[in-house]
Amino acid sequence: MDHNIQKTARLLEELQEHVRKEIGPIAAPDAIQFAAGLPKTRSGKIMRRLLKKIAADETTDMGDVSTLADPSVIAELVERKSRTVQKRCRTDSSFLTVE
Repeated sequence: MDHNIQKTARLLEELQEHVRKEIGPIAAPDAIQFAAGLPKTRSGKIMRRLLKKIAADETTDMGDVSTLADPSVIAELVERKSRTVQKRCRTDSSFLTVE
């Protein structure tokens, strides 16, 4: 995502609506969190298991992170998640994450 784009509640609603329209209502995300980077291996693969642990607030034991290209990404994702405020989306009962 372009760093110049303002991360607003309206943008989150538009992203959620786009997913609903293109993929279907069942795929609409419950929460959206902006991030500067994702946890990737040195070969560029996204480490989805780490994203799942952060989303589930299971950050005490992240398991093996020795293959991470940039370990600071994990700390940033955990910090951002802990300081976000959840607001109800006006279209349904899902939550959107706004900083």
